[in-house]
Amino acid sequence: MTGAPVAILRSDELGEGELKKVVLPGHEPLVAARWQGKVFVLEETCTHGMAPLSEGAIENGILICPFHGGGFDLATGAAVEPPCRLPLKIYAADEVGGVISLHAE
Repeated sequence: MTGAPVAILRSDELGEGELKKVVLPGHEPLVAARWQGKVFVLEETCTHGMAPLSEGAIENGILICPFHGGGFDLATGAAVEPPCRLPLKIYAADEVGGVISLHAE
């Protein structure tokens, strides 16, 4: 993804503690998460079991995989709970004027 920020969701589409799958043309699926008022965007597919992470949960700032219970730090993408070992790619996002947007890489 290159160029200007891309709107991905309205702010009211992502509640506190929620996960939402985001699909952009020509890009891998992403998962948006809101935790403690901040928005995080990461790659959607678990690096361990190919699970859709938008079907998981958030526990204390950790994105929990729905398949095997592994976890990833929302802020860094680091694998922090086994069996996950490889990190998730994270994306710079912001929330302005009721819109969540991704920044160009």
